[in-house]
Formats: sequence, C-alpha cells, structure tokens
Amino acid sequence: MVMQNMAVSWISHEAGGLVVGYWNLPKIDTAFAALRRVGDIKVLHAELRKVNRETYAEYPFYPVIARNASFAVGPRIGDWSPGDYWLAWHLETVKKGR
Repeated sequence: MVMQNMAVSWISHEAGGLVVGYWNLPKIDTAFAALRRVGDIKVLHAELRKVNRETYAEYPFYPVIARNASFAVGPRIGDWSPGDYWLAWHLETVKKGR
C-alpha cells in the first residue's frame, strides 16, 4: 500500500506519478525506482522505513483548507452512511426510522 501511495502522491509524472506532491522529484523518483527493484519483503520494509525517516519532517503536502462536518441522526432516521471521504452526502443511503 505504501508503494501505491508513493506512486500516486509523490513521484513525478515521468516516473508514473499522478499528483506529484513531493518537492524534490529527482530524489523521490530515484528512491522509488530503487524500492521497486527490491525483491525481499524484509529488505523492502527496512528501505521504506528509511525513506519514511528521511521524508517525515519534509511535509510534502500543505493543507490549504480544512473542512469540518457535523452530523446528527434522530429517531426519524433509521440509518445513514455519509460516505468514506466526506465528498458527498450520500442522501440516497438514508433509511426511514420509527
């Protein structure tokens, strides 16, 4: 999962990334390419921890907005699932209560 997240969020478009969120693309592209060549899961684990330690304080993403949402459900609502990512209300999932 970590490798997939790196591929989506950090590496350059040239290296196959989507978001390109890491500030030093040559560094992270090189690290990602090296990680992809690792065949031993224990070695990969150790190398991923090393990359994590090196990048932990570098803050690749800076939040520009924070969204808070509060929900309340009363007895007239039997069930409701607002969604996993707070992007939609998913009102079609509301079920009648008492």
